[in-house]
Amino acid sequence: MFLFSKSARRATTLAAMIMVLTLLLTACGANGGGTGSSNTPAATNTTAPSNCSVSTADLGPGGTSKATAPNDNATGTIVISGSSALQPLVKQAATEYQAANPGANITVNAGGSGKGLSDVESGASQIGDSDLFYQDVNASGYADLQDNQVAVVIFAVVVNPDVAAKITNLTTQQIQQIFGGQVSNWSQLGGPNEAITTIERPNGSGTRGTFSKYVMQGMPSMPTTTLQKDDSGALGQAVSTTPGSIGYIATSFIGNGGAYQGKIDALCIDGYKPSPTDVASNNYKFWNFEHMYTKGAPSGLAASFLNYIKSSAFQQADVPSLYFMSADQLSASAKQSHQPSA
Repeated sequence: MFLFSKSARRATTLAAMIMVLTLLLTACGANGGGTGSSNTPAATNTTAPSNCSVSTADLGPGGTSKATAPNDNATGTIVISGSSALQPLVKQAATEYQAANPGANITVNAGGSGKGLSDVESGASQIGDSDLFYQDVNASGYADLQDNQVAVVIFAVVVNPDVAAKITNLTTQQIQQIFGGQVSNWSQLGGPNEAITTIERPNGSGTRGTFSKYVMQGMPSMPTTTLQKDDSGALGQAVSTTPGSIGYIATSFIGNGGAYQGKIDALCIDGYKPSPTDVASNNYKFWNFEHMYTKGAPSGLAASFLNYIKSSAFQQADVPSLYFMSADQLSASAKQSHQPSA
């Protein structure tokens, strides 16, 4: 009797040990730890779908089409400042307009959307370029500004080519995890075993404001390794020369003829491309309206120049050739999804 009880106790103990070991192994499997550094948490979604990739042709028609500006006999001097994303379009328009109107002197500076708004409000510039509705920046402080919507800008999340060799698509959640600091190695997302460096625009940038609103969806950016660049050109340069890096930029910088064509790679987001087609259908969310604000109704050279940019000739030729879109290409749902919050 004694021997039987002792054997039974041993069997019961062995069974309990096996059960505990099984539970521990199951828990480890459920956690699915990342394949990167053991000091960094694994991503919630370990691998983004890989069946979406972006080519230069996807970004828009591109090309060399240019409109012919009218001879308005316009004279005078205006200064335009603000959005670096909008700057390529405005600079091309200024070149064309001044060629037709030798008495017009148009200076186009960057500085960011926040600067564009503050400059036009203070009188430092006659036109302030912004990727943002003024209501989302300072609804009461800029209430005297007139909004001239001139185009739609498409932004892309971009990476160094060493990352794009394995990753061509990220989910919104994965981007939030990267810029929120929860994911710090590309191997956690099925990419190379390489630390992630995030490259962002500073506060006041319309590109960053658009990224924060439509991609981060209000979540704060708190990555462990980050760089800040004051304008789109500097950000593109940093991504192109920093292995393992990720940032965001207007597609005009990476389309044919763009300063960083072939030097950085655009990613799909949630399986959709930074293309006019996916923007127009309201599937791709990382875009915004482009604004050229004046303090009150524009007059003189500023009014004539804005009329040229908003003309059908310029909208049909220059706008798509520089990888922007005309707002009339958007579906009703897309327009509604990108209205000011205030």
